[in-house]
Amino acid sequence: NSITLTPGTITMDIKDGVFYVHALSQKVADELNAGEMEDRVAHIFMEADHLYVQDVLDAARIYGSLRI
Repeated sequence: NSITLTPGTITMDIKDGVFYVHALSQKVADELNAGEMEDRVAHIFMEADHLYVQDVLDAARIYGSLRI
């Protein structure tokens, strides 16, 4: 089984409610880190306040190795 958050990503691990995500390219990582998908989803549900990925994940974990 896998959890795909956005195209070009895969969740590598989940620990203590934190999702560790690997992006297949720097472009995908940058888009994920910019919070574009969260903005789109929040707009659909008309939520003004939402967390950006960078609030939850360190950018270095998104691209490359996801080990802590």
